[in-house]
Amino acid sequence: MKYIKQCACVLMLCFAMITLAGCGPVYNTSYTYKSPRAWRGRMCVNTCLQQRNTCSLQCKEMNSQCRETAIIAARPAYKAYLRHQRHHHKTAWKSVNDFADFSQCNNVCNCAPNYNQCFENCGGRIIAHTRCVAFCKKPKPHAASKKATSKSSKKK
Repeated sequence: MKYIKQCACVLMLCFAMITLAGCGPVYNTSYTYKSPRAWRGRMCVNTCLQQRNTCSLQCKEMNSQCRETAIIAARPAYKAYLRHQRHHHKTAWKSVNDFADFSQCNNVCNCAPNYNQCFENCGGRIIAHTRCVAFCKKPKPHAASKKATSKSSKKK
């Protein structure tokens, strides 16, 4: 029985390695924001910042209200659980959050596209920098370095 468990673990490990080996490169993009030089452009960008902050606050508030609503909806099930546990003389380990459905409450506050558009409309520039962060292919050596390597190996 112990041998079967070990084989299963080895097979799972091999599967995970094969799966990861098939992954392509993963890229990360960061941005540099170049503010407009003109005073009016910079004032315009301040308006963009205010709009982005308002967007973020509204989204966070909506998520918070959604969580509160989910907790209110979960209370009857939680109370039934508490009654069941008391009736069977068991300890209640769960909280009301364990019965709440928060799946609709994690809205992504995607305020960046509007901010970026506003920033560029004000005369600013956005420069994207993309780089490989995982599963990157190593660059092939240049022809000059290959010749140098082959010459040094011939001298020996």
